[in-house]
Amino acid sequence: MSKFLAPIHFKQYDKIKNQNMIIEEILDLNEEQSWIEDLREEANGKIGKLDKKPLEEIIDETDIHGWLSEKIDLVEKKLAYVVSKIVNEDEDRKSIILKRIMDLSLNMDEEKLDLKEAYGLINDSFLDGMPCDRITEVVQVTEDSVTWKRNGDIHSPYWEYGVDGEFYYQIRDAFIGALVEKQDIKYEILENNMYRLKV
Repeated sequence: MSKFLAPIHFKQYDKIKNQNMIIEEILDLNEEQSWIEDLREEANGKIGKLDKKPLEEIIDETDIHGWLSEKIDLVEKKLAYVVSKIVNEDEDRKSIILKRIMDLSLNMDEEKLDLKEAYGLINDSFLDGMPCDRITEVVQVTEDSVTWKRNGDIHSPYWEYGVDGEFYYQIRDAFIGALVEKQDIKYEILENNMYRLKV
């Protein structure tokens, strides 16, 4: 490992790769459904393509923060672009996309997790800017629940291609709900940007 790279950088890169996995799954779905021809190539050309090599082989160590921020922008814009292109043609495709995201999450091989571990997995799976942005904040932990708050919306600004940024959160909620369902944990969406895992 490079002396310049810390575990937090690898964790952030894993979040970037997780969002890219969701994008690739939606592109696979698009091709299976024959919705939009050559959408993968179009998105790669207009937005970019994430290099899947190990982080230490591709990161700019003279500007680690800047490099990671650039890749966050790439996968945020690409998800918004791909989904919007698909859904702009037919709103009914939203439910098909959400079902595919749930299936993707359900098929992920995870060990049995307790509440805190399940929250950690969620936190390690999704981008909320850079760690210094402090977008998510745990507000309460009890024996049978973990509650957290979202401080602001940094995702919707990327959704400028015809579909409202609220659909990003529907995708996210579908993934999380299916992920914890396997653990016999309930995912609750509360008021005021609050969320809870509960057994």
